[in-house]
Amino acid sequence: MGRFPRDGRGHRGGRGRGRYNSQTKKTSQSKVKKSINDHVFYIGNADYANEFDKNMKFITNFVMRTFDDGIDVANMLKYNKTPDTKQWMPTLKSANTKDSAGKQRDQVEVDNENRQYELEFKLDRSEAQKRAKQFKDNVIKLYALLWDRCSKGMQQKIEARKNFESEIYQNPLKLKEAILHHSANYQENRYEMSIIYESWRNLFTAKQKDVEGLIEFRQRLKNMRDIAKSHLGGPMIITKIIEKSSKYKVGMSDDDRCALRIRMPG
Repeated sequence: MGRFPRDGRGHRGGRGRGRYNSQTKKTSQSKVKKSINDHVFYIGNADYANEFDKNMKFITNFVMRTFDDGIDVANMLKYNKTPDTKQWMPTLKSANTKDSAGKQRDQVEVDNENRQYELEFKLDRSEAQKRAKQFKDNVIKLYALLWDRCSKGMQQKIEARKNFESEIYQNPLKLKEAILHHSANYQENRYEMSIIYESWRNLFTAKQKDVEGLIEFRQRLKNMRDIAKSHLGGPMIITKIIEKSSKYKVGMSDDDRCALRIRMPG
C-alpha cells in the first residue's frame, strides 16, 4: 500500500505555528489581571491614565461585591461625589382629615392611619440610620483599600504632599485624585504654572496610539482632562467664544457659562 509523501516544511511549519500560538495564548493569559492583588497603582506618565482607569473600575466592582452594602460607597468612587446621608432619612407622613369629596373623615380611621405611618417611619428611619453608619464604615475601608493598592513609590509621593494630613488622609476621593495625578508623573515641588502648562499640553497634544482602541483613547483623554482641570482649579472658560453664544447673558456665573453648549462652526 503506497504512502503519501510528507511535506517536511509544511509539517514542521504547522507544528511550529501550533507551538507558537499556544505559547502566545499562555503569555497573554498570564498577563490578565484576575484578582485585587494584581491591580496596583504605579507612578507613571501621561499615557498611564488608561491603566489607572482599568484598576479603578476593577476596584469599584470589587467594592460592590465584597463590602457590606457596598453600592453607596462604590457609586461615590465611580461618580466622584459624596452622597448626602441626610437625604436618606424618611419624612413622617400624616393622614388626610378629609376625603376626596372634601368631607370630614372619621377620626378613628384617621388616627389608625397616622399610627401606621408612624410605624413605617420608625422602620424606615432605622434602616436609613443603619445605611448611613455602614456607609461611614465603608468609606474608611475604601480608603484603606485604595492605599493598599498603591505601590511603595506611590505611597511615598502621596505622603510627601503638603495636603496629605489635612485633605487626603481618610478621604478616598482626594486619595483617588492624588493617585491619578501621580499616575501622570505629577511633581508637587515644580512651579505651579509649569504643572498647569504640562497638563494642558498633554491634553491638547494627545493622539491615539496604533495599538490603542477608541474606547481606551477616549478614557485616557478624559483622565487627562480631569487632571488639567484639577490643576487649574476649575474649568477653562474661553470667554470670547462663550460670549458669541445666543444664550449668553451679561453677568452669568461661571457655572452657567460652563453649562452653555457651544456649537462650533463647520
